[in-house]
Amino acid sequence: MIVGGGINGLCIAQALATKYRDVTSNVIVMKARVRVGGNITTVERDGYLWEEGPNSFQPSDPILTMVVDSGLKDDLVLGDPDAP
Repeated sequence: MIVGGGINGLCIAQALATKYRDVTSNVIVMKARVRVGGNITTVERDGYLWEEGPNSFQPSDPILTMVVDSGLKDDLVLGDPDAP
C-alpha cells in the first residue's frame, strides 16, 4: 500500500508498475483528497489555463526515468539552467 497520491506516491506506484510488473496488481495508492496530484493542480478559469503547486524540479536521473516510463517525455519543458 502506498499512502499519498501526490507526486511522491505516484512516482513510487509508477516505478513499481514499470520495474516490478508481477506485484503491480497488489499495489494500492491511498489518498485523502478527491483527486490525485497532491499540491500539483491544473486550473482553467476565464479562458486561461495554468499550473499551480511546485513549478519546477531538479531533472535527476530517477525523475527523468519516471517521465520517460510514463510516456510524458514529449510534454516535458525544461527551464533555463542559468535562471536564478
